[in-house]
Amino acid sequence: LNIYMWGGNVTPSWPGVAMTNNGDGTWTYSGIVCSSALGIIINNGSKQTTDITNVAVAKADITITIGSSKDGENK
Repeated sequence: LNIYMWGGNVTPSWPGVAMTNNGDGTWTYSGIVCSSALGIIINNGSKQTTDITNVAVAKADITITIGSSKDGENK
């Protein structure tokens, strides 16, 4: 999966940055973002989520985890 973000100092090219497969059904992105209104799209290069907009980022170093772990706990 990839994470594509826009706003603030973030201007990646499509499909964005590869997320890390944690091997338990979850995917994680960790990085530096400077923005008060961030937009995010999670994609696999062709299919994608809708635009997730106006995400408030209070600090520059963020970690985003998505998915459902093997124990069934939604992330």
